[in-house]
This record gives sequence, structure tokens and C-alpha cells, in this order.
Amino acid sequence: MKTKIYYILGLYTLISFPFSVLYAQFPYHNQMISGDDFSPFSNSDKVDFKTYGAELTTKENQTKGFFLNDLVFANDRGFVLRFEYVMTGKGPGTPFGAGNGLALVLFDGSVDNPAMGASGSGIGYSYRKATSSGNAVNGLTKGMLSIGLDLYGDFKSRIINPEEFRNGIYTNGREGNHVTVRGQGDGLAGYPVLISQSVWDIGQRYQLDAETGAYSTTFDAPDNKGFSFKLRENERDNEMDSNVGFGHLSYRRVEVSMLPGKMNALSGFFLNVDIVHGSETSRVINSYFIQTNALLIYNEAQTNTVDALVMNHVVLPQTFRIGFIGATGSAYQKNIVRNISIYLPFSPSVKTVEVDQVCKDDATILDVLEHSVGFNSNLYSKGENLDDLGKKEYLDPYSFQFTTLVNGEFVKTTEPFIAVTSNGRYEYNPVTMQVEFVPKIGMVAKEDQVYFNIKNKKSIQGNTDLGGEQFRSNNAMIKLNFTYNCNDIIMVNGNSI
Repeated sequence: MKTKIYYILGLYTLISFPFSVLYAQFPYHNQMISGDDFSPFSNSDKVDFKTYGAELTTKENQTKGFFLNDLVFANDRGFVLRFEYVMTGKGPGTPFGAGNGLALVLFDGSVDNPAMGASGSGIGYSYRKATSSGNAVNGLTKGMLSIGLDLYGDFKSRIINPEEFRNGIYTNGREGNHVTVRGQGDGLAGYPVLISQSVWDIGQRYQLDAETGAYSTTFDAPDNKGFSFKLRENERDNEMDSNVGFGHLSYRRVEVSMLPGKMNALSGFFLNVDIVHGSETSRVINSYFIQTNALLIYNEAQTNTVDALVMNHVVLPQTFRIGFIGATGSAYQKNIVRNISIYLPFSPSVKTVEVDQVCKDDATILDVLEHSVGFNSNLYSKGENLDDLGKKEYLDPYSFQFTTLVNGEFVKTTEPFIAVTSNGRYEYNPVTMQVEFVPKIGMVAKEDQVYFNIKNKKSIQGNTDLGGEQFRSNNAMIKLNFTYNCNDIIMVNGNSI
């Protein structure tokens, strides 16, 4: 019999569970090119894992998904989660039309064999009610939260078809390109739309008033610099953008942060959602507060045309799991996810360092921590930019660690301050907090890269040490782009210059 080990992320004290638990080492990273760490939902077909990520959908009328099978999160500390995605492709003989989209889903950590919710416009999270009870579909098993990339636009909508209806927002026609957050639910009840924001039209947004059940459209915009982009860039009959990187028009990265805090003396989490599109970053959901224990009023669909105000007592589960679901409806679309990273809030924020015109034949000094910050407090207030709360001086310079990427996993170098590649040697100095790169003699490569992470200095906040190993940073890249030999002697009219 195979023994399964589960990891509780973010807890230092054990909770009583019907399975063994161990603490996982943050940060967690997976390229999603192998299914080893993932399990399909019980009613999902197998997800294909390719060199460019996990293909959630590969044809029309398809809803598939998976969850991280050995990771169970505790809700006391929150998390920061990043993943890349691309929506692309068109099937032969099918007219182009946007697929429904994809969703990051959270559900009760006590559930070992979860089932997805409704296909198509439900994006596997919300339920489907029907006049014929045999056509009804329960929502995701003990769903906690879903952040839906609502490309087609009906994940947020009040659906009124006799054989498919659910709660949601009444809109004037279909409104696509939304990021939609649905809340807690189970079976054929709950999963209300909490907030929905268009990424194409920043003025098009909805937020549930939990005291009346109505939706407001007049709350503050999430990003004061504005934005207008699409969840899917490529609208051509090809899949040429399946594996594009940062800076390409089709590149998309989502960062979801659940930051513990209080509002009006009530405990909960501030939800932020940022999307990188091409090379720009936009805040799409800004400090939406989700209470740990709350009464929530919303309109529940009783029939396809009748709603009823209900009051739901929402208590977030002590632990939760995460998964991804993609849905296409009648339109062909590949929904691809890859490169998931998860770490604790108030872990150091480290930035990729890319340097151009690096000498091939001389040493280069790199200030790799110039734009990175550490933290000495875990207090967060609504509307704050988390990075603005940190400072470089809060980083522990002696906790620096080089890593390399081997078969999709980050591996520590034997000596934490030294990394050796086929192109040269990197050495970190904890006094100056800089890295010296010495190229290999005769090196002819065009580029080279290594990775690093670091911790905060020791800082005790209640029962938490922000300098502990659990708060080690994500891995950041050092990328060098080589140009020429700086020490070459150039002769002009017989003279060296």
C-alpha cells in the first residue's frame, strides 16, 4: 500500500487530521511539465503535461482540472501565489470564439477526492441547477474561493436557461475579459460572485454588498494608473504563442496574494490580484477583504427566473488546497498554465537581475539585491503595496543561497555563496551584498543564468519569526547577456587603442 505524505504550509502547530502531516519548505515552485505533484479532480479527464506547461483544455466542450495533491495550506498566514498562463489556438472546422477561460480554485483541505463543479460557464467551480433535476451539477466540493479568468464573460453572470441556471450578476449583454471572484459554496448553494473587474474597460466592475445582496458599480478603481488589455492576446488560427516569455504581447502572469489582516476590528484576508500582460503589471483586484467568519447576504437562484435573498454564515476552513480548472464551452481553446510559485507573505521580495553587454573576458560586479527588500513586520493594511513595506536593510545577507534549475526543480549549490556554470563562476560577498562573475577562459556563449534566494533578518512577531526558514524568498534569476571581449586589442593604422 502506498503511503501518502501531506504537507501543511504555514503552520507551526499540528492540527488533528486523519493523515500524517509534515511541514513543507517554502518557497514551492513547479514548472507544471510533469503531473507528479498533481491529481485530477475525480470527474476530470487526465490533464496533458507538455514541455511548455499543463494543457487544461485541448478541444471544445471540455472542462478539466487538477489540484496539488500533497500541499495543504493553513489559513492563518495567507499566501502569495504566481502562475503563468496562455489562452490560444483554434480547432479545425470550428468558428473562432473565446473559450470560457480558466480558474484558480481553493477548497476545504479536509477533502481528499474533490469533484469539479459545472462545466462551461461554471468553469468547474460553481453549480448548475436545472428544471430537470437529473441535469443539475453540484459545485466544486466544499469550495472556498475561485479567481476566474472569465474570458467569455458568463462565469460572473446570472444564468437563466431552464436547464442551466445559477446565481450571479445581471448584465446588459455579455461582458467578457473579466477577473471574477466567487466565494464559498457546496452542493447546489453558495458560490456567490463577490467581485468582478473587467481588464478591457476599467470602469466596468461589480462588487457584492454583503449587507443587502445588491451589486455596486461605484467603488474605487483597483489601479490608479489605469489599464486596458485582454485576457487572451492571440486571436488567430494558430498556437504560436504557446511558450512565449516575459515581454511578448501574449505573455500573462497572475499573482494572487491573500494577506492576513483586520478591517474594522474583524479578522480576515486582503485579496489582491495582479496580472502581468506583456511587460506591464496591472492591479486588477485591490485589497478586497474576505472575513474569516462572516454573515453574507446574496441572491440565490431558486428557478431560472426567480431569486431569493439568503443569508449565509461563511466560516473559512482551517486548511485548504488549491487547483486549476479550464473550460472551453463550444469554442476550441487551449488553456495552458505553468510555472507556479507559492511563498508566504512577508518573505523577502526578490527581483530578477538581467545585465546586458557583459564582458566575455573580464570580471563583472553585480548588485543583485539592489531592488530586493526584506520585512521586519507582518502587519498589513488595506491598499498598501506589500513591497513598499520592506527595506533592503531587513535582508539577512548571510542567508543568501545560489540555486540552479535542474529538470524543472531548484537545487541548492553545494556552497551557498558560490555557483559554477559552464560559462563561469559566480561568488557572492555577504559584506558588500554583491556578486562577482568571472567568465571561463575562451567562453563563447551568448548568455548565462543562475538563481538565488534569501531570508529576512530575525524578527519575532508574536509566535512567528520572519527570519525563519519558512519565510525564505522565492527564487530570482540572474541573467547575463554577453557581447564582446573587453580586452581585445584593436589596431588602427598600426597602433593599438
